[in-house]
Amino acid sequence: MKIKIHQILTTTLTFFLLTSCVNRERNYFVAGKFEATNNLISYCLEINEISEDTYVLSNYTNVVEDKVNGKYFELEFNELDNDSLIPINLINLKDSNPNTKAVPISYIDDNGVDITPYYPHDIDNDYYYLIVYESLYLYFERIN
Repeated sequence: MKIKIHQILTTTLTFFLLTSCVNRERNYFVAGKFEATNNLISYCLEINEISEDTYVLSNYTNVVEDKVNGKYFELEFNELDNDSLIPINLINLKDSNPNTKAVPISYIDDNGVDITPYYPHDIDNDYYYLIVYESLYLYFERIN
């Protein structure tokens, strides 16, 4: 009886470990302009590729080192409120799950803002980003 329970638990654990692996090649940053709307508030996200020197000189504000493709990006994240842009600084973006050895699939800043890039790899969908900001789940779609 103990052997059967052990086999079932081992099989189940192995299944979950194997199926929890995701294709991290889809989680890389790309340059572009993106927007999201939550109720009546709009958000803008502009991403541009930068050099490693610019990344280091930025004091790690509004920049990210993409661990998937080894590139560096500047991020401009803004809230559009009554026709005025309110900048939201992303400070020291780093791996959201630093205790794993896996390639990062999402990044979090010192203020708890989380950003996840995703490319669905199908013809009907384009690249998008998910940002969790002040308990809001903002899905950014490309606008250019």
